[in-house]
Amino acid sequence: MTTFGDMLYQLGGVPALAGIPFGPKAKYYFVDPVNGDDGNPGTDLAKPLAGLEAAYAKCVADQHDTVFFIAGDTACNPAAAIDWAKDYTHLIGIGSPLHGVGQRCRILGLAATALSPLITVSGTGCIFKNLQFNNEYATGAVGVAVVTGLRNYFENVFFMAPSGVTGASYSLR
Repeated sequence: MTTFGDMLYQLGGVPALAGIPFGPKAKYYFVDPVNGDDGNPGTDLAKPLAGLEAAYAKCVADQHDTVFFIAGDTACNPAAAIDWAKDYTHLIGIGSPLHGVGQRCRILGLAATALSPLITVSGTGCIFKNLQFNNEYATGAVGVAVVTGLRNYFENVFFMAPSGVTGASYSLR
């Protein structure tokens, strides 16, 4: 097996990342909430980061940097609301492509954290694939995700607000 550093070709020249954004300066970061550590570089599967925030902080806007979220038994639980503001910066879940509830590439706002919203996508030209955004917010908090950027693409992304007890609750705006 041949693996090249730019990740474009593996297995003797067969494109292994068809459909994955890339560019001449693009970097790729791996997040695994179960086996990762935010002290790792996150640039290969053997040393993934634990948190989405740590990977996103390493990304540079307008380079097509991509964060790969590895599915597992544990969700990523951000401590603060996420503002995905870097243009052309992508987030792709690596796991079985389940639709709806049960998606294992989960970003979960815990009720105790009371994030409102959980994520704001204010960057432009970003790609999101194979993910679940779930906000288990406390009573009185509202919302899960806000998309304000232009030309963003969402494929097999599920937004949910299962514990909304107020009429102002929403999953995506």
